Amino acid sequence: MEKSTAIKSIAILIVISSLLAISFYTPVYHEIKSSIVSTLCLSCIKLDPRTTFNFTFKTANNQSHPKFVLENLTIGPVFLEYRLDACSACDAIEPVVKEIFKLNYTKEEDIREEVDFNGTKVVFFHINLDHAPQYKKESFDIYDIRDANGVPMITIVTLNLNRTSLTVKPYFFTGYGFLGESKAEDAKPIILKLIRDAINVYNSNKAGYSIS
Repeated sequence: MEKSTAIKSIAILIVISSLLAISFYTPVYHEIKSSIVSTLCLSCIKLDPRTTFNFTFKTANNQSHPKFVLENLTIGPVFLEYRLDACSACDAIEPVVKEIFKLNYTKEEDIREEVDFNGTKVVFFHINLDHAPQYKKESFDIYDIRDANGVPMITIVTLNLNRTSLTVKPYFFTGYGFLGESKAEDAKPIILKLIRDAINVYNSNKAGYSIS
């Protein structure tokens, strides 16, 4: 009787181990982990979303800027709005962004629009990490300079003279959550100022820009 019980226990352990191995090593698991676990909504985790309002040349881990950003910088500053499907903080900040750019889109849409700000075009991208093409998903890691792995995240890319190389390079800001404010609507004047700053430095340096 004891031998039979032991054999049954071993068989159960083998089955459980097999199921766990399948779940952890299938593409489905890794896809779910990548899209849901790795990137979280800032309203769902205890993450300090405070933002330093500085532009920088240095991307996360010194990665190269995405090709689609470099190409659109020939038109104007680039504004990237990152979100997930299930993200209450994203749902709160998105109407603010829509109002600033006078656009209307659903949270699932992958869109690109050129919006005029007093004679300067800003190229707007709405990037839902649950639906966007892979190359746009990869851009999130390039601009996640705090390694926060959280959304909402906005990035504004402009141009400035890099005094080390004496060449005009992409120069960007990344902010998280409500940009340090407790309410989404309070982030609006901050976003508008960042866009104006990006436009000013862009117009002063665009003549020296070439895609490398």
